[in-house]
Amino acid sequence: MKRLFQICFASLLLASCGEDDAIIQQAEPQKVAQWINPLFFNNDFEHELNFPLWFDDSLVRAHQIYKITKRVYPHIIGDTSEINDYNQAIPKEKIEYYFDPNGLVDRVVVYSYFDDREIARATFVYQGNMLASGYRKVSALPFISLTKNPITDEFTTEFYQDKTHQYSLLNFAHEKKKFSTYFDVEKGNHLFLLKNKKNWGPLSVDSILNPQKEDWIVLGTMRKPYKRYQVENTVKERNIYIYDYWNSGVVKRRVKKTYPFEYRRTYLFGKKHEWTGYIDSTFSEGNFITTTEHNILFDEYERPIEINHRKSNEEPQGFFYKETLHYRTKNKQK
Repeated sequence: MKRLFQICFASLLLASCGEDDAIIQQAEPQKVAQWINPLFFNNDFEHELNFPLWFDDSLVRAHQIYKITKRVYPHIIGDTSEINDYNQAIPKEKIEYYFDPNGLVDRVVVYSYFDDREIARATFVYQGNMLASGYRKVSALPFISLTKNPITDEFTTEFYQDKTHQYSLLNFAHEKKKFSTYFDVEKGNHLFLLKNKKNWGPLSVDSILNPQKEDWIVLGTMRKPYKRYQVENTVKERNIYIYDYWNSGVVKRRVKKTYPFEYRRTYLFGKKHEWTGYIDSTFSEGNFITTTEHNILFDEYERPIEINHRKSNEEPQGFFYKETLHYRTKNKQK
């Protein structure tokens, strides 16, 4: 309860500062193994399956975790007085992460639900070793769609070999001295990783990579990006993500710029340097719009088991939703 109070207090501090860019006062966290990766366990990178860095492999291996199941529950809009009954809700999505003996993800299964029924399933299988960049080859099994006949009310199962899911699958293209490249065969765009800081100027990026409009550029590495963006008209940047770090190397802040909006995310850590949540604030042309709090709850093994998301603004129609994490070991379920 004390940990949750500290997070809420920090979020209130941020919201009260209005359009000012508030700095939440917290001690500098040290780099420790985190069950879930703050950089990857969100929509920024979650759908790029070729970099399965959502969990710390050393913790998964040490605790002999066989599977982690994440459930994402529907939004509750406005009045959240029935949150206590939330555990009875049906998730809108379930993701199962399976691990090999080394603690690396070797299979991901995504289930989608509607009206209390499973309507789709996507399965992804990993092959080969993980590269130093975090990249690993992955292939998709046939996509399964369950559709309801409006006359008979019976469900039929259809299989699609072609991609019908929202995930991005990349092939490793090549590794050069200045950069590495990954190619999305279906979308036709590239992901470039440009490691050396001296090459991060816009003219250098253009001359070295010659990126096209739909390509993504990452300055730094996927494990520790400093900037991620797309370009148009040679050097004009768009869909910009900027990452800031503490001196210890722990992620401190992420700013996403998509004109006319700017989304500022501040990461929060506890006394044991564990990631305890984050705060998102939305601005438009410097004017504060809204705040969303994301609080992580832990079990007796100090594993994150629930992430609560609560959005507030000047209108009464905020929202609440949650994600849960369930761990299964090789010997028994915990």
